[in-house]
Amino acid sequence: MKKPEELIELLTALRDEVRSSSVMTEDDSRIAVYIGKGTLNLDAAESSLLLNSRSTVTRFFEAIGSPSGASVELYSLAIDDDVKEALDNRFSTVDEL
Repeated sequence: MKKPEELIELLTALRDEVRSSSVMTEDDSRIAVYIGKGTLNLDAAESSLLLNSRSTVTRFFEAIGSPSGASVELYSLAIDDDVKEALDNRFSTVDEL
């Protein structure tokens, strides 16, 4: 699935805003977002920006169109509890793998 233009713009803005991310990543860290029959894959660098805070999670969800029924899988990412809660509040399913 192609990244929505709004998401690309958000990632560009976050590169300037986020000085140090709270997300701990590994080489194989990534996010998979399932929207309908499509899958949006985001790499470790993008993941660390989008999952940096509750605010960035909200902006991320809005940038992908606030889809109902979307689910997300987090691969090799260590995130703060409040960020996990923000994900749980927006996505129908959040799996940490």
